Amino acid sequence: FIPNEDGINQFLENIKKFGDIKDNSIKIFDSKIEFNEELIKTWLNNREFNSELLYRKTRDGSTPNDFHNRCDNKGITITFIETTKGYKFGGYTELQWDKSGKNKKDKSTFIFSINKNQKFTARNNNDSISCVSSEGPRFGCGWPDIYLNGTLDKGRSWDTSNCTFTQGRILTNGEEYWDVKELEVYKINYI
Repeated sequence: FIPNEDGINQFLENIKKFGDIKDNSIKIFDSKIEFNEELIKTWLNNREFNSELLYRKTRDGSTPNDFHNRCDNKGITITFIETTKGYKFGGYTELQWDKSGKNKKDKSTFIFSINKNQKFTARNNNDSISCVSSEGPRFGCGWPDIYLNGTLDKGRSWDTSNCTFTQGRILTNGEEYWDVKELEVYKINYI
């Protein structure tokens, strides 16, 4: 079968129509945690990127070693946490996770509340993240805003003026201790 000119023109018109379709069902993150991806994109200055799931607690294990084996020295990452009470929050850093036992500082690191649609940048001169072999991702140092215990099943937020990003346990609506339902870490690859 050889199509005539009208058939070819119709075929080309149909292809052009597909080019105009915006598919909002294509997800940037393959997350088990529901959130507004467009909001996350605005927090990343609407830069084009793709993501790669490095670690998911329910898939990869819930020990600090599981986290470090999959996330150390991978570059830019974004972390999402959902608690058993439905609080959703996380943090973004361009620093490398590792087991060095050191605190690290950088102006690009921020934490966020998905429930409150808020992003928090460092409000004082404290370090941004802490890299400890016996812990998962920790945002804020000394008195961290996001701290996960040695099993990554429980977390803690401090309420002190010394916290790096917030004051008052904003991420968990005032709760100091919280249970982790899901924890995910994604590598961010800017295009």
